[in-house]
Amino acid sequence: MPLPGRAHRAAGRPLRRLLVLAVAALAPALPVVPAASAEATRVPNPAGSTVDESAASGPSAQAALLSTEPAAGAGSVGLTPTVTATFARTIADPDVRFTLTGPAGAVEGTTTPASGLTARFTPAAPLDPGTTYTASVHADGTAATWRFTTGSPRADDCPCSIWDDFAVPSRPSTDDRDAVELGAKVYFTGRGEVLGVRFYKGPGNTGTHTGSFWSATGQRLATGTFTDETTTGWQTLVFATPVVVEANRPYVVSYFAPHGRYAIDGTFFGNYGRTVGHDQVWAVPDTTATPNGLFRYGGGMPDSGFHASNYWVDVLYRHGADGDYTRPVLDARTPAPEATDVPLDGVLTLGFDEAIDPASPRIVLTDEGGAELHGTAAVSADGRTVTWTPDGPLTPGARHTASALVADVRGNALARAETWSFTTAPTADCPCSLFSAATVPAFPASADQGPLELGVRFGSAVTGAVTGVRFYKGEGNTGTHTGSLWSADGALLATGTFTDETATGWQELTFATPVPIEANRVYVASYTTPSGHHAVDHGYFDRRPRVLSPPLWTAAGPYANGRFRQGAGFPTNYYGGNNYWVDVVFTTS
Repeated sequence: MPLPGRAHRAAGRPLRRLLVLAVAALAPALPVVPAASAEATRVPNPAGSTVDESAASGPSAQAALLSTEPAAGAGSVGLTPTVTATFARTIADPDVRFTLTGPAGAVEGTTTPASGLTARFTPAAPLDPGTTYTASVHADGTAATWRFTTGSPRADDCPCSIWDDFAVPSRPSTDDRDAVELGAKVYFTGRGEVLGVRFYKGPGNTGTHTGSFWSATGQRLATGTFTDETTTGWQTLVFATPVVVEANRPYVVSYFAPHGRYAIDGTFFGNYGRTVGHDQVWAVPDTTATPNGLFRYGGGMPDSGFHASNYWVDVLYRHGADGDYTRPVLDARTPAPEATDVPLDGVLTLGFDEAIDPASPRIVLTDEGGAELHGTAAVSADGRTVTWTPDGPLTPGARHTASALVADVRGNALARAETWSFTTAPTADCPCSLFSAATVPAFPASADQGPLELGVRFGSAVTGAVTGVRFYKGEGNTGTHTGSLWSADGALLATGTFTDETATGWQELTFATPVPIEANRVYVASYTTPSGHHAVDHGYFDRRPRVLSPPLWTAAGPYANGRFRQGAGFPTNYYGGNNYWVDVVFTTS
């Protein structure tokens, strides 16, 4: 649940109360079962069903219904449910009568003889989507009837949302009962229209719910009240007027839960490498600077985050504008799929059958370890050609994978991202390095703090000299950094201090004197950070072949890279093949 002490203390909530709520959030929610009614007539059931006990011959012959699955009034139910009824005591008569009826009549299936407290009915075939069914059970003198509605599979095209009807939170309902606005930060890959808001409703999330859509700066662009809600499942609000949204801009979607009890999945948006989205609708990745998901107690635009928790808030989006819903087609690309000897300038050229929105191109180039290389996209005057130029030369002799997603001027995106691979020219002119200057780590600034020495084990296929050390700097990696070159057994060969650093990005130290190195021997390049918050790609060296950037290479074999040490000094520790983005500058002259 959304309970980081700082945000709540700012709102005047005592920290002790926060800790109590935080502990409660980690415990599974237990159903509260009211005492059974003494009346032997038609009474409301805790599950929301109607129980007819008039046929009972006496208390000893009755088995009051406690709960059903799906719950009475539930929505977004899967198409292959096992319908169950749980009673207050063991059923004496195993001959349970169970029926399930839809618009086409009774559903064929199998009733499992009652075992203990629970009776079950299993349909013989998947149920129809988007359909309301009536379930009835008769056991030990108790007759109960309730209804539920199945979900609908995702449509082939938009209108669309991040999650479909069958996505279910691991925890549909928390114990937090305070009024709270819950949301998510989203963006769209093409210009289009936001039609409404969706949220997942679990047991106890009662009261009148409102939904809102906001600009990133806090302007409420649309709002409305949810109606015709089911007791559980996905709820949808359609705004009176659609909201026009632009490509690749952040927005916030939210709903207000007046009695809390919201759905939650902790760390959902913060899992390593996870991207969350569908078609043209995506959640903004969680970072320290821009958290996702969001909450605000008492209502208003949610702007606080807690451990990248997902509160299961979604947006209903339709691509296109002015009646044009036709998607563009990529009809030419350079380099071609599986091309070899591709120039190291890495320029990608994409041709389309119609004009492209200049704000829409999302071109991603990755290396063999999945690290992303950044660059700049430009659209031609007629809008039909997109040219992408990386921020630095590519690694030689390496296989790269490109992914392109664009939208036309009406906001219609490619039906799916176009993906292909190619291999660069085998050698580079030196001075040269292991990694492209266009590379940006998956985590430019980790949460680790304190002094660290971080390094890479490398070598060269030819003799030459190391002229300096490079490293990638993210936010928070402050203080004076030193760089060093070591022999494989830890002899210090050169060191120096980085100067004229930029706030973020690749930093380079040039040694006072180049250090000659021999061919085909292992050396270690490292840098010292006094504050931590270093860059890292978890498991980078374990999920790819060794880095070959002729004439340079990284050391091969298990536990070869990357290296670290608490404090300063020769880094000897290893963990999970992490890459800490340390590099060298090498010359053959």
